[in-house]
Amino acid sequence: MSGPSYDGDHVDFSGGSFHGRVVGTEVYHHAGPTPTALWGLPAPATGFSGRERELTDLLDLIDPRHNDNGHDQDGGGVVVSAVSGMGGIGKTALAVVAGDRALSRGWFCGAVFVNLRGYDPDPATPAQGLEAVLRALGVHGEDLPAGAEERAALYRSQLATTADERGGPVLVVADNASSVDQARALLPGGGGHQLLVTSRDPLDALHAPRLGLKTLSVEASVGLMASVMAVTDNGDDRLEAEPEAARTIATACGGLPLALLVCVSLLRTDPDQPLTELATQLADPKRRLGVLDDGYRSVTALFDLAVHALPAEQEQLFALMGIAPGREITTSDAAILTDATVQRARRLLADLARAQLITRTRGTGRWSMHDLTRAYARHHADVRTAHNPDSAQTQKAALVRLLDHYTTTANQADDHLRALPGDTVPDTFSGRDEAMIWLDQHYDTLVEAVHTAKAIGHTPTATRLPLNLSVYLDWRRAFDDKITLTTLARDTYHQLGHAHGEAAAWNNLGLALREVRRFEEAIDAHTRARTLQHQVGDAHGEAQAWHGLGLVLQRLGRQEEARRAFEQAVRGYRDTGDDHWLGIVEGLLADLG
Repeated sequence: MSGPSYDGDHVDFSGGSFHGRVVGTEVYHHAGPTPTALWGLPAPATGFSGRERELTDLLDLIDPRHNDNGHDQDGGGVVVSAVSGMGGIGKTALAVVAGDRALSRGWFCGAVFVNLRGYDPDPATPAQGLEAVLRALGVHGEDLPAGAEERAALYRSQLATTADERGGPVLVVADNASSVDQARALLPGGGGHQLLVTSRDPLDALHAPRLGLKTLSVEASVGLMASVMAVTDNGDDRLEAEPEAARTIATACGGLPLALLVCVSLLRTDPDQPLTELATQLADPKRRLGVLDDGYRSVTALFDLAVHALPAEQEQLFALMGIAPGREITTSDAAILTDATVQRARRLLADLARAQLITRTRGTGRWSMHDLTRAYARHHADVRTAHNPDSAQTQKAALVRLLDHYTTTANQADDHLRALPGDTVPDTFSGRDEAMIWLDQHYDTLVEAVHTAKAIGHTPTATRLPLNLSVYLDWRRAFDDKITLTTLARDTYHQLGHAHGEAAAWNNLGLALREVRRFEEAIDAHTRARTLQHQVGDAHGEAQAWHGLGLVLQRLGRQEEARRAFEQAVRGYRDTGDDHWLGIVEGLLADLG
């Protein structure tokens, strides 16, 4: 038999059948407030230093009281700002310190931090980024919409609710964004809320005010190391005791904060290690990347993430730039290196620049790498060839193309420098001035190209390029480089059994040695050149050797010996019909009286 219904606060057992004592209990669950992470910024970096100007600039950008540098979709002030720069440059550290300062000044009622993992193998999708921020703002998991657009709408609504409840806007710090979509999903709308994005990519399509971080100066680098050391180990005075070694370490790190912090960690791990020892280890470019690893942070791992995310064409160009001679490369040279059109090469270079792996020198068509990036690119190229024999052949073929281009163009420039009035010269350059400009711009690259050619066994460049640069190096009075390059060419010619080329190299070497007052060595060089030229039957080359020998003897005041040498040169130039040099040497003889 059923009893009357009852909706009171006890358990209704009406209609039940029981065979003993029964006690009923009903448990009610009352949902408490959802936890928030409105003070979720990571702790500011220990010993933050060297970015005072950038910190001031960034605080100006995110200050909700006067950000009138742009407009959001509602016509108000700037709602998004970006910090960009290469990996390890300190973007996150700066953003966190700026956020902490902003909170301490009462600009925001709270700050939310989300790592978008943009350069990890599994970067956060826009929906996942929104989920992380919504949970930080107190939204229950079961209340999260499924789609990104719905989550974005709830995100903006939750920001407004938070502002109403707490009496101020919210700062959202989105770290490690790799795409505009990741950042755009977190645009906060109006209400004074601010989105601060860090990225290696400039995120130009976001149309946000951007603060680009550069590497630290040597002084600022040492200052950062000292600041961190002072906080973590106040009794360590090695930086003050060994200032030159400290500067050497800073220079080897290229002003990259991550590398500098790894060095501090290594020094703290071994408090008895002299700075000079670490400086010596870092001085070797081949060892540098291996040294910059403290077991927790690694420069190599940093670049691994960036490079492994590159498409195949970009990755190949990056590796080739690591083994190409010179600290810079022009767009046209990169086209030769990749066997691509100039337009395609420019696009690939721009993509690498957006990934913060290379830097464009605006208005010059030239691109460069940070020293540590280049060291990694060279390491990456070696890894590619070790795992793929075809890569080795491709890389060598690319290098040979570029080296041949440098050798040919330097030869054409040399023709302009040597040309006499009425001579026909290549139309590669409009004249001598343009040839000199090209040589000046490529000077360091051409010097390194000779060494690269020698290393890979490409003898045409290792032998011809030093000779093609001989007059230019004389004009620029770069005699030490001329001695080094000409010696390399001489040795290569000798190994090849090419007596004529070896003789020309000996003669050029003698001219350079005379200029640096190494007179006895110069006499030996010209004598060897004269002997070889006589053996191969090159009367004009033999005359040049006599001419050079006479100049050295004249400088030493050995006038009679100089006269005899010049007389031999006159006979040779007259026999070979070289009226230009004949007239010059006859003038030298006249000066001797």
